[in-house]
Amino acid sequence: MRRALTVILLGFVALGVGSASLSALDIFGGTTTGNQRFGAGSFPSTPTANGSFAFSSLDFSGVGWQTASTQFGVTMISPQNFVTAAHVAPANGSSVTFLSSDGVVRSYTVASTFTIEHTAGVNTDIVVGRLTAAIAAGDHIAFYPTLLLTSFNAYSNLPLVVYGQTGVVGTNNVDGFFLNFDLLPFGGSNGVADSTLLVTQFDSVAGESQARSGDSGSPTFIVASGQLTVVGVHSAINSTPPPDLTFDSFLPNYFSGINARLNLDSFNFGALTAVPEPSTTALLAGLAALTLAAWRRRAT
Repeated sequence: MRRALTVILLGFVALGVGSASLSALDIFGGTTTGNQRFGAGSFPSTPTANGSFAFSSLDFSGVGWQTASTQFGVTMISPQNFVTAAHVAPANGSSVTFLSSDGVVRSYTVASTFTIEHTAGVNTDIVVGRLTAAIAAGDHIAFYPTLLLTSFNAYSNLPLVVYGQTGVVGTNNVDGFFLNFDLLPFGGSNGVADSTLLVTQFDSVAGESQARSGDSGSPTFIVASGQLTVVGVHSAINSTPPPDLTFDSFLPNYFSGINARLNLDSFNFGALTAVPEPSTTALLAGLAALTLAAWRRRAT
């Protein structure tokens, strides 16, 4: 992949959608039956679980949305802290909302946000948010660790679970990284490296996803040891495809800085270190095939 790609904001640039698209992520062969976390027509006013959701075995209760701007996602990484994209960060005093694992809609107030730095004095597009109080365990809202491997190569081609606005979920694989990329300001270059980005490409593969306008702030996960680990936050896409590329701010690269913020509230950013087993790849491939089969049935 060439480094000199032009990138654009996900949150504010209107992009067309194709015939195999959902309202948020483009998913090859995607359906509202298989790829939509919430029941038809229920989000955002009265979100309910979709009983046909292909990814229902995974706990997405810690992935919420800004109450005032429901397309923009937030992801809990401790009982009191979340991550999202800086360019769509919620305002202090606003709220974020979640559907708990026991089916209850819960909202919490944002106390503050903090932008993570790439190097001293150089901001990334990653924000760590802080709620006014820690979420009680009885609220049944998950929070997620990250996956810390020994090198960037260790992540190569690992299967991903990709979350988009309105709770649309698809898959992809790690296609590469931009280690020191000039992402900010969007739409132009200032010659300062400010980001390490996880890069995924949209291919004609069952269930594979591509971020679209409004997906900013939503997470990318890797399943490890049977649980979701958050490794990316959607920041941008290339403006002149093909290829269709999504750029996620790569959270493991900023583990120390993120963890330092959580430590101020006496929490830690959890970290798993085991490479996912082949069974995980088989599981995600099966889910992707399931959604494609459903799409084919609808089309005939």
